[in-house]
Amino acid sequence: MHDAVGFKSSLTGKNYTMEWYELFQLGNCTFPHLRPGMDAPFWCNQGAACFFEGIDDAHWKENGTLVLVTTISGRCQILWVVLVS
Repeated sequence: MHDAVGFKSSLTGKNYTMEWYELFQLGNCTFPHLRPGMDAPFWCNQGAACFFEGIDDAHWKENGTLVLVTTISGRCQILWVVLVS
């Protein structure tokens, strides 16, 4: 099981995919958890992030969701990729 986010460059028109493969319990890998009485969240971030050109539209239409959720700047996207990698 894995998750993915697709990006389209407004400069080149090319599409890119960032996929996340969980290696330890889907819920713990994908989302940080707040714990009672503790300031720091728990996030067992064991997984692999893969970034590549192209989006497999047929796969995501058949097995998931393929919708536009937001538009962000390239700077914001780079910071996000660094955060999850």
